[in-house]
Amino acid sequence: MAVSNTAATDTREGSFAQRFSIGANVVLAVVVAAAILVVVNMIAAKKSYRHDITSTGNYGLSDRTKSVLDGLKGDVTFSMLYRSGEDDEAQRNYVSRTQEYFDEMQRYSPAVRATLVTSPMQREKLVAHLSEKFSGEADQHKAALGEFEKLRAELLAVIEQRVAEAGQLVGGQSWLSDFPVFTSIFTTLKADVETLKKVHEEIAELTPAGGIPKYKDAVDKAKTALGEVKGHLELITKRMRDLSDLGKDASQPDARNIATLRKVAEDLVAMITPLREAVGDDAAPFPKDIPAALKSFADAGVKVGADLEGLVRKVDAFARMYPAATQHLSWAASVQMGPLTARMDVGDVLQQASQTLSKARLVILGVIDSNKPDQLNEALRGARQNVQVMEQNAESCQKLLSDLCDRLATVDPASKAFLDAAAGGSLFGDKVEAVTALDGKFAALPELKLGSMADTLKEENSIIVEYQGRLRLVGFNEAWPVRESFAGQGTAAETARSFNGDSALSSALLGLMREKPFATVVLTFFEPPPPQQRNQFMPPPPQSWVPSNRLSELRKRLEASNFKVIEWNMATTPEMPKAEEGTQPVYVCLPPPPPAQQSPFGPQQGEKNFGEPERMRIKQLLDENARVLFLASWEITAGGMFGGPPVSPPYGYGPILATDWGIAVDNSQRVVWIQPDVKAANSFQVVPRKFIHMPVGVFSDHPISHPMTGTRFLVQDACLVKLGDKLPDGVLASQIVGVSDSENYVAANIDTLMEIIDKVQDPTAQGRVTVKAMPPHGPFNLMVAAERKEGDKEKGRIVVCGFGAALRDDFLSQPVWSEGDTLKLDPPPAENVDLFVNALYWLINEPQWIARGPVPVPRVEPIEPARRKLVQAFVWGIWPAAVFIPGVILWSVRRR
Repeated sequence: MAVSNTAATDTREGSFAQRFSIGANVVLAVVVAAAILVVVNMIAAKKSYRHDITSTGNYGLSDRTKSVLDGLKGDVTFSMLYRSGEDDEAQRNYVSRTQEYFDEMQRYSPAVRATLVTSPMQREKLVAHLSEKFSGEADQHKAALGEFEKLRAELLAVIEQRVAEAGQLVGGQSWLSDFPVFTSIFTTLKADVETLKKVHEEIAELTPAGGIPKYKDAVDKAKTALGEVKGHLELITKRMRDLSDLGKDASQPDARNIATLRKVAEDLVAMITPLREAVGDDAAPFPKDIPAALKSFADAGVKVGADLEGLVRKVDAFARMYPAATQHLSWAASVQMGPLTARMDVGDVLQQASQTLSKARLVILGVIDSNKPDQLNEALRGARQNVQVMEQNAESCQKLLSDLCDRLATVDPASKAFLDAAAGGSLFGDKVEAVTALDGKFAALPELKLGSMADTLKEENSIIVEYQGRLRLVGFNEAWPVRESFAGQGTAAETARSFNGDSALSSALLGLMREKPFATVVLTFFEPPPPQQRNQFMPPPPQSWVPSNRLSELRKRLEASNFKVIEWNMATTPEMPKAEEGTQPVYVCLPPPPPAQQSPFGPQQGEKNFGEPERMRIKQLLDENARVLFLASWEITAGGMFGGPPVSPPYGYGPILATDWGIAVDNSQRVVWIQPDVKAANSFQVVPRKFIHMPVGVFSDHPISHPMTGTRFLVQDACLVKLGDKLPDGVLASQIVGVSDSENYVAANIDTLMEIIDKVQDPTAQGRVTVKAMPPHGPFNLMVAAERKEGDKEKGRIVVCGFGAALRDDFLSQPVWSEGDTLKLDPPPAENVDLFVNALYWLINEPQWIARGPVPVPRVEPIEPARRKLVQAFVWGIWPAAVFIPGVILWSVRRR
């Protein structure tokens, strides 16, 4: 049977067409897919979207930093003074991680410029750039320093002349040499000569011909030297005028006041005679009528005491008229005080004798009434001893006063010339007025934008931020702080650090951008000035555990963060100071000093104690919606004037915190880190490093403390800050910082601490401390925040910090012993100031400026340049080909 060829041909043609259609579809699909892939990659490369997908958000820019960058009104330049670190893996990590962060900044804002300065040539270029840009800003400083140098030379010549004259007077038998105060004047003038010579050398070093002159530091040196010398010259001028007045009047033949003093000397011994006549000589037998003798002694004592009081008034009147006389060698007498010999002013000797007679009269009358022979004999014997002491003291005072009058009346020519110069105001010429005028010019000098960057350019691993003609330094320990130690990391040779660049750099830039300070920080304290004439038996005035003069490091950091810092000493200025215009005040209340110890000799004139009036001022501020940060601390003070166990004075602001806020500050217990000993009951070891720098690791989710999570946070002398079970109406409070529920943290009172110290010092204990009863262990609150409302009206916002001592200079500037077996020091614990600044932001209702803080997370290594090209080749070529080639093969197979 014949078969038609047409059907076969149709079949072949249909199969071919079908295969071609399928192949074309596949080819088209592959081409379109490849084209889409290429286009998507191109769009992704040009219009990329970056997102930090780490759980901590530690690799992108924080919202705070983005907000800061959005507010830029010009370019900002970051100069990284980092070493390249080719042979140092840790250094490579610092450099690359910092560069990554600046890459993120530059991608976000075109106004950001970042350069890595590593080579000496690059540093020289940076020096030249900064010198050229800021060279004109120091013209006024240079002129002021020129005036200072001229005045310094003139002042030096005048003082050296006076030193030569005073040296001859001190070394000879002159009228002025009888006054120890003049010897002190001579010593002070010699020290001023050295100060003026030294400051000349220091300023020359700070203002070299090459490099960047540090005019700010040079002016500060000049101001300090001027202030010191000026204070000395003013005090010396006053003292010498007092001496001049005394010498002028005392040398007059008819000097009335000297005559009065001579009369006092003449009457002294005669006044005691009736007392001796009443009781008889020491070796004489007792009279038959002892009560009558004692009665006669008591009656005579009344008159003698009154006469002595009259002499005291005359001596005091002389001292008030001529205060310089009290500085004479003959003004103090060696007197008997029981079994002891002491030197006392003549007036004090007479006053004490009068008081002794007054007290003795009451005792003697009581003995007479008892009519007991033994007591009568003992009273008479004691009266004779008292009279003997009075006679000796009176003779000493008489001799001293007579000698004083004789010596005061004879002024030698050399002393008179020196005194006349002081009286006429020519002792130092017009130099004191010139110093005052120049000091005013120094105070009016504008702030230098360049500052002291010359030293910074010599340091490794720091960053200079430059914005609109202003500069700020971010040190290595700010950008890369030491992080919290974890188990197994203590033996590492390199200190574990976390990147904190986002927080540190954005804070520096934020401070440069603000035209006005964020707020006015009012350091509020109670520090009464010491009395001008303090009784030598009075104890020293009490001092706060956190005194205002030990917060210079905190002040520097606050000013660098663009806060205005002023002081309010409530002991001298009852009225609160005014905040800088346009800023909100934040009161930082330092721990008040404990009450002054009472002296058995009576209260000191002008003595002040912190009390209810000062508390009421702060309470009134809070009722008016003030912002207050209370600093507290564990503290101790002496148990009494004559010793006794130490005690913890109650916290001065405790009553208003407890009543109005439901917060109790227990500063009688110190939180201590210990290592429990599981082998013995009530036993543990004290680690010296953690006893001085106690680690704290519990941070709440509060905006103040949450950014500190993961940081190395160390405190000292921490006390307990407790929240009440039921807070007052309208008060909302929360924990900020605390310690965990762990036996490593205990709250020890003074008795327990003394017991611990005794055991630690015992060499036989071998470091183990065993106490009678274990002190309570954590958890404890160390810092809390609270806000208060009355209806819709705000009634203040506060933060209470129980480790205020960790903000003192001695703590913030003291390096920390590193963990591990090798002797190594870590940087000082500056993290406390970061938390302090965060608290200030929260108090002024600006939590958006609180920094994010470092977070210790594993790093994602950056892609190296060679590998980056390989990745690009894969994305642009290999990956599209991997999709395209299987399609071509499939098309070829199906085509067959």
